[in-house]
Amino acid sequence: MQSLIDKINTLLLKLFKVIKNGISKLIPQKLKDLDKNLKNKIQESKKELIKRLIDFKDKSIVFSKKLLKDLKSIKRSVSRNFRQLNSFIENFSIKKIDFKKILLSLLAFLNVPFKKITSFLSSIPTEKYIIGFVSLIILSTFTLISYNSINEIYKNKTGEDLIKFSTPEEKKEPDFIERPVYFKREKKQFTIRDINLPIYVESINAIRMLTLDFTIEGNNRYIAAYFKTGRNEDLIKNQLVKGVEPIIPTFPLNEEGKRILKNKLTKEMNILIKSLDIKGKISKVYIDNILAN
Repeated sequence: MQSLIDKINTLLLKLFKVIKNGISKLIPQKLKDLDKNLKNKIQESKKELIKRLIDFKDKSIVFSKKLLKDLKSIKRSVSRNFRQLNSFIENFSIKKIDFKKILLSLLAFLNVPFKKITSFLSSIPTEKYIIGFVSLIILSTFTLISYNSINEIYKNKTGEDLIKFSTPEEKKEPDFIERPVYFKREKKQFTIRDINLPIYVESINAIRMLTLDFTIEGNNRYIAAYFKTGRNEDLIKNQLVKGVEPIIPTFPLNEEGKRILKNKLTKEMNILIKSLDIKGKISKVYIDNILAN
């Protein structure tokens, strides 16, 4: 059986070889050459790409080394300059400055132009000095008279001087602008929800709960920021539960009851703020919702 399988495999291999040779003979030589050229070009392109990558890598390494070397050189130079400056600052003393030497150097520098000026002035005759001085006086007088005449004509036509000499104006204090009542009101407010207050129901002679939602407005933003966290809201709930006595259900539903309840809430909130040592006070309380359970 095994020998038969081996013979079949051998025949199949020979058959595939014949088919392959037949197909190869059927393919035109130009296609074979084209395939061969294409493979060669791919190999050449691959080699060229690898070569360029290697070349780029080598250049990058050389550039990185040079850049690192330059940076180290700059770092050493800057460090050296800082050390020199630090040493100069630490050792600096005004007593070490030789002002006499500096003054002599300055005089030596100014000596040459000063000699040229004095030589030029000494070469001018005395008569020319007198003529120049008299000419300056005459020119100044003529200029002043001309300006007064022109300014008088200009002032008669326009009512203003030809040249105005500005005088420093007094700085006006800016007028105080009073902030409106609603200035940043939203940031001063915070809302407390689901506050349960005890109420007395006379018909059944029992205590029930009155659920309140109300908005509190302080006179600064810090009060609102403090009580907007859940933990600090509990302080308000505890204060109101302890401070507000049971009331009848119909009492807070009328206008007078709401007003008295607002005043009571304001009073208890201010007591809480004072006990917590928070600066400011509660200015208004707005009742948003009332529900008797």
